[in-house]
Amino acid sequence: MLLKKTAISFAAAAFTLTSFAMAQSVTFRYQPDELQTRSGAMKTYKRLEKRVERACVRQGQRTLSERRFAEDCMAELKDQMVAKIDHPRVNQLHARAGGTLYIAGE
Repeated sequence: MLLKKTAISFAAAAFTLTSFAMAQSVTFRYQPDELQTRSGAMKTYKRLEKRVERACVRQGQRTLSERRFAEDCMAELKDQMVAKIDHPRVNQLHARAGGTLYIAGE
C-alpha cells in the first residue's frame, strides 16, 4: 500500500501541459516534498516562472503583438501549471503574484 502511494505521488510530480497559445508541450518537474516548506515552495514557484518564460518568450520579439502574445502565453501557462500542482503554498504565491487563485479541493 505504501509503495502505491509513493508511486502516485511521483507520477503527479511531473506533468506536461499544452498552453492554449502554444503549439509545443511544456514539462515541469518538481518533488512534492519541496512544497512542504515555504522556502521550498518559493524556489519551486520561481523555477516554474522561469520555465514558463522560456516556453513563451521567443528571442528577438519586437512588435507589440509579439509581446502581448508572450504575456498572454505566460499568464495562461502559469495558471495551468499552478492549477495542476494544486498546493496551498503554491496557490498563495501565485495569487500574491497577481495570478488566478486556486483553492485545493475545488
